Amino acid sequence: MPLHMSVSQARRQFKRMLGHANHQIITALVGLDLIERTKVAVPPKHLNVSWSPCDPVASARRTRTLILDMALVRCVDAFDAYIRLSNRLPALVQSEKLRSDLAKCRHSVFGKFNTIEKYVNNSDKLLSALVEIAIVWRNRRVHTDADDVLSVTCRRILRSGSAEAAKQFRGLEIDEMLDRFEENENPRLKEIASLIKATQDYVGVIEEYFFENLDEQKFLKELVWRGLSESVSLERTREESRKQCSERVWGKSGKNKQKAVERFLQRNGLSRSEPERNEKWVVFEENVVVELSSMSPKEVRNWSRPV
Repeated sequence: MPLHMSVSQARRQFKRMLGHANHQIITALVGLDLIERTKVAVPPKHLNVSWSPCDPVASARRTRTLILDMALVRCVDAFDAYIRLSNRLPALVQSEKLRSDLAKCRHSVFGKFNTIEKYVNNSDKLLSALVEIAIVWRNRRVHTDADDVLSVTCRRILRSGSAEAAKQFRGLEIDEMLDRFEENENPRLKEIASLIKATQDYVGVIEEYFFENLDEQKFLKELVWRGLSESVSLERTREESRKQCSERVWGKSGKNKQKAVERFLQRNGLSRSEPERNEKWVVFEENVVVELSSMSPKEVRNWSRPV
């Protein structure tokens, strides 16, 4: 039975950062609404903090602005983390040209987004436009000297797709969102929820592109090398740690060896479970796993070692 990868480790980390963000934002806003409506002026004793605002309602409203700004920051940072992790072993970004172009962007998330747009054939232009405004909006709210500008194309796509946006993102009002963006006001809950959902969907589009262009053999080598390298101990050198890990897995014999190799691959992101039919996935055929299991500890280290 083959092994599959329907979700990369990079995307798993992205989901950990952003997966339940909307629920958590709503939870915080519910608490602030309670302060506004009941005019709570004393913090719970167990918090052991000093909190005595002159106007609890005004304080709650300012805090709501901060939370929504921070949610926007988290959204864009999660996107940036996905791109960065996709460049690490085992790398989803295998094109040397794309790797080089992303490296030139250094810390610019907007630059990375524009670079990805040149490579990924994303037919959903509205999705791309929403991610673009999320990045530019975040930069404006966080950096006083931010000079990123929303492209004319992005504005056109957003305005022409306003009806679709309202349908796809639960009543999102594009004109109102653009007005708040132009005035450099914080996004509201509805806008934040929509931008988070758009970013999640956009990362799914990028991952499909990576999967479609993946060299499975190269990826598997890097996955094995990273798995061996993660067992590095302070008491041993890196090479000694890799040797010990490879011997612990590939040093077994018979069926126990193949099972140990499969468990090693599953711990590092592959799965026996059949993915959903509407998902894109990468398949590592059973003969590949069998061949990998036939190697000795030394052979697997030499096979997976980066050139």
